[in-house]
Amino acid sequence: MHKLEFSNFVEYDATAQGIELEVLVSFGKSSIRTRASLDTGAEFSVFQPDIAEALEIDYRTGRRLEFATAMNSSFTAFGHTLNIACCDVEFEATLYFADVIGFRRSVLGRTGWLDRLRIGLVHHDNKFYVDGYNNGAF
Repeated sequence: MHKLEFSNFVEYDATAQGIELEVLVSFGKSSIRTRASLDTGAEFSVFQPDIAEALEIDYRTGRRLEFATAMNSSFTAFGHTLNIACCDVEFEATLYFADVIGFRRSVLGRTGWLDRLRIGLVHHDNKFYVDGYNNGAF
């Protein structure tokens, strides 16, 4: 038998589209609370451009990257190193900001999000368990 232990958990809204989590994104002295969807299929975390604007970031000055979608389209996004916090776990990560007007949904991907966490998901109970990768033992 295997046992996992976590310090933190949140209950997420089962009626929302996807598993949405509240995150705090910080850059310098500015911060903003927003919601982002857990997306284990996304390689990187991509946020709406208005999040960057609220943090007073000229997001087009970041690392340019082209993204391909499952719907056979593509878009450009720009990466910046920021602090991100969720469920009492905080770390520095590169977040990308989509260069698309009306980008509808921010996503938390594998690189810079999942690779920094240990997570447990019990979808039947709408519970997301989380710890920093180096917190606690497996």
